[in-house]
Amino acid sequence: MRINYGLAALALLLSTTLWVLVVNDQNPERVDIPDIQIPIEIAKVPPGLVVMSNVDPVRFKIRAPKDRWSSLRGSSFRASVDLSRSGPGIEAVTVVPEVSDSQVRVLEVIPSVVTVRLEEIQERTVPVKANLVGNVPFGYLYGALKVEPDAVVVSGPASLVQGVEAASVDVRLEGITVDIDSAFQPLPTDASGATVRSVRVTPQTVKVQVPVQQQVSYKQVGIRTPITGTVALGYWVESVLVDPPTVTVVGDPKVLAGINYLETAAVNLSSASSGIIQDLQLAVPQGISLLQPQQTARVRVNVSVLQTSQTVRVAPRVANLDPALRIASPPQSVDVTLQGPAPIMQGLGGDALAVTLDVVDLGEGVHEVKPRVQVPSAVNVVSVSPESVNVALAPIATPTPTAGISGTAAGGTPAPQDTPVPSGTAIPTVPIR
Repeated sequence: MRINYGLAALALLLSTTLWVLVVNDQNPERVDIPDIQIPIEIAKVPPGLVVMSNVDPVRFKIRAPKDRWSSLRGSSFRASVDLSRSGPGIEAVTVVPEVSDSQVRVLEVIPSVVTVRLEEIQERTVPVKANLVGNVPFGYLYGALKVEPDAVVVSGPASLVQGVEAASVDVRLEGITVDIDSAFQPLPTDASGATVRSVRVTPQTVKVQVPVQQQVSYKQVGIRTPITGTVALGYWVESVLVDPPTVTVVGDPKVLAGINYLETAAVNLSSASSGIIQDLQLAVPQGISLLQPQQTARVRVNVSVLQTSQTVRVAPRVANLDPALRIASPPQSVDVTLQGPAPIMQGLGGDALAVTLDVVDLGEGVHEVKPRVQVPSAVNVVSVSPESVNVALAPIATPTPTAGISGTAAGGTPAPQDTPVPSGTAIPTVPIR
């Protein structure tokens, strides 16, 4: 059987055309410019040159099937320029597009040509300039500084390197009390002192040495006030306050090492019963001085009355007894614990207190009555023991008549009669505190 290759080729062409027509009908191609900014990659920069200009991104006009557009991203495209044949100066180079999807074709690059500026890389030796910032603390001095190395090499684009005048190092002295011996990173600066960016400094660090010596020392010490004499009996020294509480002294370090405080003149508290405020002179030892011109301190001594307590046994008095009743037996004594200022408490005895048992409206029988205690001003009652006292009340006996003369017993002797106990007078009382 003979094969007709012409008819076979024609059939293949017709089938392919039909397939393309069907595909294009179902998934037609679209031509447009996606809203995607594509950065330009700089490739093959010649040795000894550096790019000095910023190159703006570009956009692509593409053709792609309709179903491919939704998957397009910035990573789907790439744009680059080849600088392998470029030299120093400004040059226009063509942008080369690339697409990761084989079904996407780039029709146009917008813009298709970009401008690039190249400069030669240069080196230059500049001095290291050390700047001392601030000052060492009071009492210290610094000497001449030393920098190693005293010069460095700066390299980079020619236009920037030519503007570098020095490599600057800032050395701060605030709070420094010991020698400086450290590595610092120098920064390239122009004639105005501004830092020049995009250049390299070699070596990257330099060693700076600054001697620092102590001439005089200063020290903060407390202030103490000596106390003489004894406060009045029954009083005590609650506190001694000094304003200011500390001062700063200046002098030879060896002398200051043995000084931890300064003293004021003494305060005499003999027989004192109240606080004392005095401005007293500071005693400054020889060889040192005060940092501030302050020679006195205000001293406040707080003297307070001493609080003491004691227990007093007192026989209570009955008040408001019904005239028809009598006390069958004397009530027991009570122990009263008191607290108050020592001067008052020292002379306080049972006669200074009034303990009252109020039996108002109470009838015959034994009753528990809570004592009421009256104390001098400024004295407090801490406790009363017992808290209640038994009071036995009985009626006053009525005389019984006998034969003979009224009011006499047989034999002419007067008949015995019960003598009523006076009910007493009500005494103002204070409740137990």
